[in-house]
Amino acid sequence: MKGRRAAFLVISALVIALAAFWRFHHLTLKPFHHDEGVNWYFLDKWFTEGVYAYDPTNFHGPLLYEIAYLPARFIGQGEAVLRAMPALMGLAAIAFLLGMRRWIGARGALIVGALLAIAPVDVYFSRTFIHEAYLVASLMMAADFLLRYLESLRVRDLFGLLAAVVFAFCFKETAGIATASAAAAYLLATYVGGAKETQTAPEGETGIPVTEDFPDPPFGWPVARMNAKPILLLDAVAVALTIWILSFTTFMTNPHGIVDFFVAFVPWLKTGAGGDSGHEKEFVYFFQLMGKFYWPLLVLAVFALKDVVVRRRRVAIFFFAWFALQLLIYSLIPYKTPWCVMTIAAPLAPLAALGATRAAAWLGRRSWRPAPVGAAALAVFGAVMFARSSWDVNFVRYDDDRIEIVYVQTRRAYMEIFPKVRTVADRVAGSDTEVMMVDAASPTKYYMRDYLGKMRNYADIPAERIDLPIVLVSEAKLALLRELLLETYVESRYPIWPGQTIVLLLRADLWPESGSDGTKVE
Repeated sequence: MKGRRAAFLVISALVIALAAFWRFHHLTLKPFHHDEGVNWYFLDKWFTEGVYAYDPTNFHGPLLYEIAYLPARFIGQGEAVLRAMPALMGLAAIAFLLGMRRWIGARGALIVGALLAIAPVDVYFSRTFIHEAYLVASLMMAADFLLRYLESLRVRDLFGLLAAVVFAFCFKETAGIATASAAAAYLLATYVGGAKETQTAPEGETGIPVTEDFPDPPFGWPVARMNAKPILLLDAVAVALTIWILSFTTFMTNPHGIVDFFVAFVPWLKTGAGGDSGHEKEFVYFFQLMGKFYWPLLVLAVFALKDVVVRRRRVAIFFFAWFALQLLIYSLIPYKTPWCVMTIAAPLAPLAALGATRAAAWLGRRSWRPAPVGAAALAVFGAVMFARSSWDVNFVRYDDDRIEIVYVQTRRAYMEIFPKVRTVADRVAGSDTEVMMVDAASPTKYYMRDYLGKMRNYADIPAERIDLPIVLVSEAKLALLRELLLETYVESRYPIWPGQTIVLLLRADLWPESGSDGTKVE
C-alpha cells in the first residue's frame, strides 16, 4: 500500500510538472488580451489612487486583483507576473482533481490530470490574466472538500468546502450558476443514487458503501451524523463569511462592497438575457466547444455511465448531473464567451477520471492480449494528437481567430507599434514624452503604461489642436482627428482583433525613417 501511495505521489508530481511547463513556458508569448488590459487597469488604479473599491458594474469579483496586488507591487506589472497567478490556479485545479482519487480511482485521476495539463482551453486561459482559471480551481477545491467532508465529517473539511465556495463567488459572479447546478446535482445524487454491489467496507471506514474498489460517500443531509460541537460548525461558517467580507470590502476599506456583491447580479441578469453586446451565440455553441476541445474527457466519461445508470453511484451521478446542468444553463444564456467552457468542464473531469479507471480495469481483465495493447496504442495516439492541437493553439496560432477559443485576442502584429513609440519617445523626453490616445482600445494603455505620467487619454475626439509627438487613435476616429493636426504625421495601421484597428501617428520630423514629407505608411 505504501508503495502504491509513493508511486501515485511521484506520478502526480510529474503530472503537475507537465502542467507547469505548458502554463509557464514562454508566458509572455501571447499579447495581452482585451480583458487582461481591463483587469490590469483596475489593478493599476489601486496603485495610483491608493485604494480599490469593488464596482458591481464591472462584472467579476475583487479577489483576482487582491491576489495580484502584492506580486505586482513588489515584482512588477509585467505580463509574466500577472499571468503567473492564473497559471498557478491551473495547477491547483489539477491538484484538487488528484486529491479526489479515493472516489474516482488513482489511475483515472492521473490520466485525466495529465490530459488537463495539456488541454487546449485550460492551458490557453490559465495563461491569461482573467478570472476563469481562478473560478475553476475554486470549484475543484469545493468538490474535493465536499467528498472528504461527506465521508469524514471533519470540521476542517467543512472549512475547506465553505472557503472554496466563497472563493468562487469572490472571483466571479457566475459561481452562482456552478453552485446552483452543484446543489441540484447533490439532491439528485442523494435521492436517486444508492450504490449497488456493495462490499464490506475496509477497516476504519465502517458505514461507507463500497462499489468494487471505490467508496461512495453518503450523500444527503449530514447533520444527523455530525459529531462535532456546534461551536466548531459555526466557526467554519464564520471563517467563510470573514473571507467574503474581507474580499468584497477590500480588507474593510470599502464597506459598501457587501451591498455591491448583491447589486452585481442585476447587470449580469441583463447581460445574460441577450442584447447587442456582440457575444450572443447559438444554443449549440458550448456543445461544439466541448466536442472539439474536450473530446478525450467526453470519451472517457462514457466508461463511467455504468456507474451513473446501473450502479447508481452517488459520486458518479453528482458529477454527471453537475456537468449536464451547467452545460444546459450556459447554453440557454444567449451571452457566450469561450472561456466559460472551462467552468462547464470542471465536473466533467472527475467523471472522466472515474471512466478512465473503469476502462483501465476492464482492459486489465481481458485475456485476449491484443485488446489492451491496441487500446493503449489508440490512447497514446489520441493523447499525442490532443497535445499537438494544444501546442498549435497555445504556441503557434495563439492569435488566429479561426480557432474558436482565440476570441477577441490581440494579434501579434499589433506589438509592432511599441518599438516605434519607444524610438520616437527616446528622441523627445523618454518616458516623459507627451502621448495622446483617442479611443485606443484595451490593451493599448497597458503597453503604454511607461508614458502614463504625460498621457492624454480620451474616449472621443478632444477639443484641442494637436502637435504632440505620438498619437494613437482608433481607425473609426481617424478622419475626425486629422482635422485637428497642426503638424505632418506618419500613419501606420495595426489590427488589434477583427473589426478593431489602431492607427499610430508619429510626427514626421521625429520619424525620418519614413521621409521628411510625412509619407503615410500602411
